[in-house]
Formats: sequence, structure tokens, C-alpha cells
Amino acid sequence: MNINKYIYSFWVLPIICAILLFSCNYVSMDKYHSKVTELTLPIVYLEADSEIGSDKRTNIGFKISNADVTEISSLGTAKIRGGMSIGYPKKSFSLKLDESIACFDLPKSKEWILNANFIDKTFMRHKLSYDLFREINAKNITSESNYVILYLNGNLQGLYLLMQRINEDLLDLDKKDKKAVIFKDPVLFFTDDRLNAHRTDPYPQNFPKKKSSRLTDEMIEFRNYILTSDDQTFFDNEIGIASKMNMESIVDWYIFLMLSNGGDGLVKNYFLYRKNEDSLFDLTIWDCDHSFGRDGDGELNMMERSIRPHKNILLKRLLTNTNFNNKVAKRWNELREKGVISKQHIFGMIEENDLQIKEAIQLNNEIWSNDQKYYFDSNSYEQEIVILKEFIRDRITQLDEIFVTDQSI
Repeated sequence: MNINKYIYSFWVLPIICAILLFSCNYVSMDKYHSKVTELTLPIVYLEADSEIGSDKRTNIGFKISNADVTEISSLGTAKIRGGMSIGYPKKSFSLKLDESIACFDLPKSKEWILNANFIDKTFMRHKLSYDLFREINAKNITSESNYVILYLNGNLQGLYLLMQRINEDLLDLDKKDKKAVIFKDPVLFFTDDRLNAHRTDPYPQNFPKKKSSRLTDEMIEFRNYILTSDDQTFFDNEIGIASKMNMESIVDWYIFLMLSNGGDGLVKNYFLYRKNEDSLFDLTIWDCDHSFGRDGDGELNMMERSIRPHKNILLKRLLTNTNFNNKVAKRWNELREKGVISKQHIFGMIEENDLQIKEAIQLNNEIWSNDQKYYFDSNSYEQEIVILKEFIRDRITQLDEIFVTDQSI
């Protein structure tokens, strides 16, 4: 028996076959490679040891590189994320990395979101919302983000928005303070008729996680206070709502919701947080695809269905108060004078995004058609940009008229 021939057959041939098989698969999976290399966007590579699902986390390898061939990598876990969007063919992912990394110009974090933006053909409503909310006030903390191209196990997934996850680090909480807390979509602002039908956990607490540290009772008392306190107490600057919540943030939040017509953001799609015992409660926005001319399911809405602030019990009370209305009008006019809220400035933000992603949009549409059953129409990316700009132009004009008059209801 020729032992060398036996060793060659047993070890070498299978390895050669595996290499050839991998090479064939790589070419077939990456038929877009030449197009991807022409883009200037960073590329994220995820390698999962099993299929990524929505019920439990899967081990992954994470790598991100840019045109300069700079690479950053880490191990971690991933799962599919989203509510309605889980039903779309292109999935969004939640990442938890073993190491805190800075994805180029984004701040360091261990937790990231890869947002598929499937229902928003512009790919801009999330990013535009977060960037604009920060520009409205430098004190407004929300997710920073960058566009990237995603590969999963060698398969091109298309254009994604890599976003910071809203957590205790981003919001700068004092983690040792027993009153530091983050709630995601609490029912704090729900009217009574919608309260019981909402969810099993009405006050989801993202931080702290320990059951012994839950502050649900405080939220229940807070909601009762909004509903039942007398006007003299509620609007008192020393002991009223201004002693519990950052009213500057509430004004900015209300203006943003009105500008974007973000109906989903009235009672959900937000984080309520407190940095420490001495801090007021603050708000930040989240999940903003229901905005700027499209509803959350993608249906066109050029103000045919207007945001209804009275469905939020806090805003309903505040909007009966002349002082609050005056603060809103004053703040609106400040933002208009500074040019933060202006057609020119917001159009500029849109056009800057367009320069980054226009070519990537074409590639993405080759993978995920933008004329599927999930959409209300067959509009192109270019047509959607026109809609986005038309909505912003008309809505600013409308609010110029609204915010110079008494908004009491």
C-alpha cells in the first residue's frame, strides 16, 4: 500500500475540494463585488455561526472596513429586531459586541443597530430625524448613525443604517445612582381607553435590568399626577410638572413631532430617562419611519392624517396653558431665525445624504425590489425624495401660521 497516496487522498483532496467549493460559492454570492468596491461607504461583515433569529441571540464575528482599508473587528452576538418590520424580507439586526468599538466617526459602543430601512425608500427618515433633533438643541441626546453596506455570511444584504443603540452609556446615566433609569415606550402618556390594550409590560425598563430595581410604581404615580393634579399645582414652576420633567426638552420634542407629523411618536417610539436622583426626566426620539410624508406602514400622508396631540395626556394638558404655548411659539421662531428649521437647511441635509447613498440605493434595489407587495406604490427613490422635500416645504409653512397664534385647545 502506498501510504503517501493514502495520506494525499484522505487529507489533501478534501481540502482542495473545499477550497474550490468555497471559491465557487464566494463568486456566486458576491456577484455585486465590483459594484460594492466602487462605493465609498464603509462595509460591515457579519459571520454568524447559525441562522440569526428574533427569539434568541446568535454568536457572530463583526468587522467593519472603509475605503482606506482600515478594519475594526470584534466578536459578539446578534438577533433580528423590530416590530412590524420583522415581517419584511430585509431584516434589521441588534448587535452586542464583546468590545466597545468606535465605528470610524461614530462614538464608541458595544451595542449597535443595523437598520434595514426597508419600508422607507429614501433611507433617510431615521437619520434625518435623529440629526435634526440634535441640531434643534445640542442638549438633545439621540442616536448617531452612518450608512454602511452589509454582508452576512458572505451574502450581500444591501444598504443599511448603522446606529448607536439608546442605552445608559449614550444617555450618560450615573449607573450607581438608584434613581437612574431608562424606560422604552412606557404607557405614561396613553389615554385611559388605550391603556389596558397596550401590552403585558406597560413600563418596559431598559435600565437597570434587575427586577428589584424596577421603578414601575413611580411611573404609575407620575401618570396619575398628570391626569389628576389640579392646574395650580401642575403648572407651578416650583412644584409642578416643570419640577419633574425637562420642559425645554418637551418643547423641542413637541415641535419635532409637529414638524415631522410623527403620530407614532406621540405615545410610543421614545425613551424616557433620568440620569440620576437630582436630574429631571428627559425624552429622546426613536424609530422615526412614521414621519415626513409617510406613515409607519409606508402609506403616503401629506397631512391628510394630521398628528393629534390631544391623544397624549401630557401634551393635552400642556396645550391648555398659555405659558407653554408661548414657549413653543418662541422656540419655533428662534429655530426659524437661526435657520435650523428652514427649507434650505433641511434640504441641504437631504442632499448630503443623497450624495452618500444614491449609488448604493441602486445596488440595494437590485437585491430588494422597491416595487413589492409591502409598498403602497411603485415610486422610485428619486420620486420619494421629491415627496420628502414637498412635505417639509409645506409643513414649515403650515407651522409658521400655527405657532404665531394661541394653540390652546
